[in-house]
Amino acid sequence: MVTALIDDMSWAQDAACRGLTHLFFPDHGDSRTGSAAKAICASCPVRIECLTYALDNHENTGIWGGYNSRERRTLNRWRRLARQQGLIE
Repeated sequence: MVTALIDDMSWAQDAACRGLTHLFFPDHGDSRTGSAAKAICASCPVRIECLTYALDNHENTGIWGGYNSRERRTLNRWRRLARQQGLIE
């Protein structure tokens, strides 16, 4: 089980945010820190992997793949609808 978790996050070794965790879990309402985190995500080589991980694992805090928790909830709703319509697996 632990090995599976490590394998699932192997992409994190290449993340632009590595070592900057404090920026990616800002206090509620701290838009300045959230914006700084999103700017780092914008050029990250593993942004898609990060976002996919957060969506698949229902991460409900922090900035993942350039999206905050509210934005990810919206994306998850769209993904659910797309699956129901047979547009994605």
